[in-house]
Amino acid sequence: MTLSDTKTSPDPPQPSSGIDSDLMLQEAENLLEFDRVREMLAKEARFYMSREIIREARPVRHPEDVTRLQDETAEAVTLLNTKGDIGLAGMRDPREPLRRAILGGMLNGSELLVLCSIFQSMWVARSTVMTITDELPLLSDMASQIRDLREVRKGIVEALSDSGDVLDSATPRLGQMRERSRTAYQRAMRIMERLASREDLKPVLQSNVIASRGDRLVLEVKSSHRGFVRGIIHDVSSSGQTAFIEPFTVVDAANEWREAAYEAEKEEERVLRKLSRAIALHGEDAMASLQAAASLDAAVARGRLSLKIGGIRPKTSFDSASDDPINPVLIEARHPLLGDDAVPITMRLDEIRRGLVITGPNTGGKTIALKTLGLVALMHQFGLQIPAREASELPVFEGVYADIGDAQSIDRSVSTFSSHMERVIRILAHASDRSLVLLDELGTGTDPEEGSALARAILDRLVSSGAWTCITTHHRPVSEFAAKHDHLANASVELDPETMLPNYRLIMGLPGQSYAMQVAQRLGLEQPIVDHAITMLDPLRSQTESLLKSLQQERDQIGDVQQQAAEDRAEAERMRAEAESHLQHAENERDKAIEEAREQLKSEAQRVRRQLRRLMREAERDNTWQEARQSAADVARSVNSEAWMATPDSPLSQSEGGAGAQRPRGMPASNPPKFAIGDVVRVESLGLTGEIVELDRDERAVILSGSMRFQARPHMMTLLKASRSAPTSNQSSSQQPTPTKMTRVSDAAGDLDVRGSRVHMIESMIPQFIDRAFMQGLTSVRIIHGEGTGALRQAVRDILSRESHVETFQPAPRNAGGNGVTIAMLE
Repeated sequence: MTLSDTKTSPDPPQPSSGIDSDLMLQEAENLLEFDRVREMLAKEARFYMSREIIREARPVRHPEDVTRLQDETAEAVTLLNTKGDIGLAGMRDPREPLRRAILGGMLNGSELLVLCSIFQSMWVARSTVMTITDELPLLSDMASQIRDLREVRKGIVEALSDSGDVLDSATPRLGQMRERSRTAYQRAMRIMERLASREDLKPVLQSNVIASRGDRLVLEVKSSHRGFVRGIIHDVSSSGQTAFIEPFTVVDAANEWREAAYEAEKEEERVLRKLSRAIALHGEDAMASLQAAASLDAAVARGRLSLKIGGIRPKTSFDSASDDPINPVLIEARHPLLGDDAVPITMRLDEIRRGLVITGPNTGGKTIALKTLGLVALMHQFGLQIPAREASELPVFEGVYADIGDAQSIDRSVSTFSSHMERVIRILAHASDRSLVLLDELGTGTDPEEGSALARAILDRLVSSGAWTCITTHHRPVSEFAAKHDHLANASVELDPETMLPNYRLIMGLPGQSYAMQVAQRLGLEQPIVDHAITMLDPLRSQTESLLKSLQQERDQIGDVQQQAAEDRAEAERMRAEAESHLQHAENERDKAIEEAREQLKSEAQRVRRQLRRLMREAERDNTWQEARQSAADVARSVNSEAWMATPDSPLSQSEGGAGAQRPRGMPASNPPKFAIGDVVRVESLGLTGEIVELDRDERAVILSGSMRFQARPHMMTLLKASRSAPTSNQSSSQQPTPTKMTRVSDAAGDLDVRGSRVHMIESMIPQFIDRAFMQGLTSVRIIHGEGTGALRQAVRDILSRESHVETFQPAPRNAGGNGVTIAMLE
C-alpha cells in the first residue's frame, strides 16, 4: 500500500463551497512549499518506483493512517540504525520491459540485466529486513511480499555477460556457430587483404581499406576504374567518385560467413526469448515484488530523511495512551527547508486558546513561524518525523488551509486584498474543529482600521468554529483583541536591540513591537524627523510600547536565569551520574574479587573431598580402615578454615570489626535465634549438618560433623534439634556434651537403621549420617526404615531429596530388603 492510496475510512464530509476542498488543500501545500519537502524525500529513495510513489503521494488525513505511516518510519529508523541500509537499488523503471515480456515480447540483453539486478537487490533487501523481523513487524510484512526469483536470476547470469551479450556457453550449439562464423570471416578477410595489396589494383582503389556495406565486405574502387574489379556493386558514395564493390572471388567465403553469423544470431535470439519467457512466467510475482519493494524503499526513505533532519515522532491523538487532549505543541521546532540556518521556535496552543496571533516587525520571522507550523503538520501526516524536540505534540488535521501570499512566498508574487479575501472566504466555508488555518498578514492591503476590524471578526469566527488558527498581523488592535479574548493568545518576534536585525525567536504570551522608529533611525532617517514622528504617536501607544519593551527585557532576564539554572542542574546530574557510575564500578570489582576467591576456595574444597574419597577407597582395598579414617580426619581439618573462608560470613565478604565492615547484599538484618551447646544444626552454605560443641562470646559456633570441625555464625545455622538442657552462664566454652544415642548403626559401613524412630527424629539423623558417609568417601549408603505404613519410608526419601550430597536414591533389590530399605548414591 502506498502513501497515496492509504485510506482506512471514508473521507470526512466537507461542507459545500464553490471550490473543491482537495484543491484548497493542494493550494495550501504549494503555499507552504511542501513540494520541496516531498522532493527532499524523493531524493532519499533508492528505487525508481518509490521515487514515483513519493512524488505522487499526499499527506493522509485519518489518525489510523498517520499512526501506521509513523510506525513504519520508526521501524525504518531502527533498521537504519541496526543494519545501516537494505541494499535496495534500481534507478531505471523496470515495469515497461517487464510488461513487454509478459505480453510475449523479447527483451534484449541490457533489459534482462537490469531486471536481474533489480530482482537481486530486492531479495537482498528482503533478507536484510527479515533478519530482525521481531523488531520490524510492518516492514517485515512488506518485505515478505517480495518473491524469490532466484531461478530467473540464475538463468540470466549464466547466459549473459556483464555487458548484456549472450555468452558462447549459453547453449551447446552457439559456441560452435560463432566459431564457424569467425573462421569464415577470417578467410574472407584474407582474400580481401590480398586483393587490396595487389600492385596492379592500387591505381584503381581509392584506399586499401576494406569496408562493409549491408554486412558484405567491399573494396573502395574509383568509379572511373570500376571495370577493373569484377564483382558486385553494393553502394556508391554520395559524390559518385567511389563504388563499393564485393569481388566475385570473395563471395563464397563471405556467404559462408554471413550464413554462420545468421545462424548464431538466431541462436542468440532463441536464448533471449527463453529468458524473456522465464520472466513472463514469473511476471505476476515480479510485479508484486516490485510494488512491495517500492513501498519498503519509500518507508526507508522516510526513515533516512527523518534521521538526516534530526526528527522525532510527536505525540499524537491516536497513539496517546492518556485521555488528555492532544494540542499543537512544538518544542524547538525548526523550519525543515532552512537547514542549519533555522532558528528553533517553541509554540503552544491548547483546548482553550485555539488561536495564536503573531505580531512584530517586518522580516522578523512571523511568516517563518507560520510556515514551520504548517510544514511540520504536513510532514507528520506524510509519515515523516518532525525536526523538533521530544514532548512536541500534533493532532491529526482533516485539513491544513493557508493564505500566504506576501513577498516571502517562493514565487514572490504580490496578492491584492481581493484575492486574499476570496481565499479566506473559501477557508471559512471548509474550516472545522479538526482544521489548521494559517493566515499571513490578515487584514492588510486595505484601510488599516477596516482591515483590522475584518481581521478580528474573521479570527473570532475561526476560533468559534473550533479551528486551530494561527495568523500574523501588523495591526495592534488585533493583538489587543487577542489579549482580551478567552480563546486567543499572543506571540511575537523581535529585533536585536543593539543591531536592529531580526533574531527570528518566537516569544509566547506577548504582542510584538513594530520597531518602525528604531529601524528608520538605523537606516539613516534624520533624528529630528524621528523625534517629530514620536510626538505624533498616541501617548497611550507610547506607554504601551515602553511597557512591552520593559516586559520583554524582564522576560529575557528570567530566561537567562532559567537557562543557567537548567545548565547547573544538568551539570549536577552529570556529576551525580558519574559518581554513581564510579561507585557501581567499585562495587562490581569488589563483588567480582569476592566471587573469584570463593570459586577458588570451592575448587580447593572439591579437590580435598576427592582426596578423602581416594583415601577411603584405598583403605577398603588395603584393609587399613583405621589409618585411612585418621588420614581423612587430618585432611578434613586442613580444610576447615578453607570451608569457613568460602562462606558469605568469611573475611572475604566483610572485614570483621573493621571500620569498613558491611553486611553482604541479601543478608538478613534480623537477629538470629539463640543457640546452645548440644544443638543439632544445619549449615546450608556448606551443605553440612552437625552438633554445636563450642560457643564463643560472639555466639560463633564450633560444629562437629563426623570427623570435621568447622565454625559458623548464628545467621548461617538452622536449628534441627535443641539440646536436652539449655547451657548455663558458667558453662565452659570447651565443654564437650555427652552424645546421646539417636539411632542404630549397623556393623556394615554405610548402613543407618531408623526403624522405630519418629519422623521428627530422623530429620537430624539422616543429614548427619549422609555428611559422615560423604566425608568418609562412601559412594552409596543404605537406610533401613522397614515397610510398615510407608510414612517413615516417605519421610526418609523426602529428606534425601533435599540433601546436596545425594545424587540419586532408590529402593533396595527385593533380596536385599526391597521397599524396607532405601539406597542413596552419593556424588
